[in-house]
This record gives sequence, C-alpha cells and structure tokens, in this order.
Amino acid sequence: VVLKGDQNALVPLITKGADVKDKEVCAAVDVPDERLVLGESNGVANVFIYLAKAPKNGKKLEAPADPFFFDQKNCRFLPHCVVVPTGQVVKVLSDDSVAHNTHTYPSRNTGISSVVSAGDRVGQVEFTYNKAETAPFAVTCDFHGWMKAYHLPLDHPYYAVTDANGGFNIPDLPAGKHTFVVWHE
Repeated sequence: VVLKGDQNALVPLITKGADVKDKEVCAAVDVPDERLVLGESNGVANVFIYLAKAPKNGKKLEAPADPFFFDQKNCRFLPHCVVVPTGQVVKVLSDDSVAHNTHTYPSRNTGISSVVSAGDRVGQVEFTYNKAETAPFAVTCDFHGWMKAYHLPLDHPYYAVTDANGGFNIPDLPAGKHTFVVWHE
C-alpha cells in the first residue's frame, strides 16, 4: 500500500519531556502519532486488508493455543494495529511503571474496560474475542487519552496488516474471485 503525493511527517503526540500526566513514563521518549506511518517509497504501515468472510472452499481458522500479548510501553499500545483470531486469549501486558486502562469498543463482542497494573509482565487482564467483527475497532486507555490502537477479530486466515513499508502477504488464498476490505484509520 503506497501513498501517492507528498505528506509532511506527523508531529509526535507527546514530545520527550512534555508536561503530561505520568510524564516520567509517558514523556520519557517521543510518542509518535501513528495515524499515518510512512516507510520507504511512501509505503503505508498499519493498513488492514482482509476478506469480509471466508470463501466457501477456504480454510477454517483454529485459534492459536498460545495467547496474544498486547503490550504497553512509554504510554503507547503495541502493536498499533492487529488482527486477533477469534477464540485466542489476549493477555494485556504493561512495561510501564504507571497503571493503564485497556478499553475496547467492539460491535459484536463484549467490550472490556480494565485497569492494567504497573509493570504487569504476566497479563493478569485477559479476554477472548468470540465473534468476528466487520471492521477494526479502537482500543484506548482512559488514563492517557492519546493512547489508541485497533483490533480486528476474524474467524478466517485471509487477512494481513501492512508492515512498516506498506507490504503484506495473504498466503493460501483459494483460487477464485475475492473482494477485500481495505481499512486505515
């Protein structure tokens, strides 16, 4: 995925040393504005590309046995954009020495709003998306209003999120005509 034309770099949401809540952690480094991340040759990162539903002759998605770790570092969610297979356990971690809140806004799944303890590297907050969503939804921190990420639960393996240079790969797509959803914040 490539942006045509010129785009000025977005200024950081929080600059190093800024006077913000929990500044010793949240302003320890620049917190980038991830609404538009451009790589080499204007490749666009964090674009969701997926089939709205699996093709009839497509593979079923089995939820991975290992949990997905959704992390927080320097008052920033990591990763910024992710597809989470339905049925996979999500464990919320924090590398920060301050508490956070993870608040999800799904349409079809039950949302959560839970405090994540400072320095939780185990993932005491955990949840599972049991239904596929039609579009990515926001995940925020109610304590630090600039923190935002996007999750997309899906029940099939035909998806990708573009890498730092806008590249993506969707393996094992069955032969045939397909219509993809392309979503960017």
